Amino acid sequence: MADVRRDAPPAEVVYSDPALVAEVSAFLYYEADLLDTWALRDWFALFTPDCQYLVPTTDRPDGDPDRDLFFIRDDWFLLGQRVDAIMNGTAWAESPHSITRRMISNVRANEDVDGVHVRANFVIYRSALAQQDVYPGTYEMTLVRGGHAGFEIRHRRSTLSLAQLRPQGRVSIIL
Repeated sequence: MADVRRDAPPAEVVYSDPALVAEVSAFLYYEADLLDTWALRDWFALFTPDCQYLVPTTDRPDGDPDRDLFFIRDDWFLLGQRVDAIMNGTAWAESPHSITRRMISNVRANEDVDGVHVRANFVIYRSALAQQDVYPGTYEMTLVRGGHAGFEIRHRRSTLSLAQLRPQGRVSIIL
């Protein structure tokens, strides 16, 4: 039988130095503020042209975007189209815009030659048409240094921590 240390951390936990966590946290708070104030074009400017924005379905949170169905699987062009539709009112589910508030916590990050790899928890509170919805989940991101905010987003995966999309029924806001 293999010797298993009970005090060893799980392999998926990302450790980093406090300065990097503070830097990434400031970026995530800025990004959340852009989303909550509906400055979606400024938010979209945070993405690299080779970006990928993913929201897996609740029944396959670890799904592969090349094999599995996703709520959202956008590249830079499609994400830009999504932002334009929401901002010009053609995305009827967000006309008028919801009121949202994002809470970001448990930020972890490490940096290597591919960028800054981030995991963080989120809770988004959404109010629209006399209905209140809560969307808890986890962000997994790859950031690259640069841009007006200090980082740009190359990869963003927003995984909902819900067994099913009820009572929300839909994802009309940007996670």
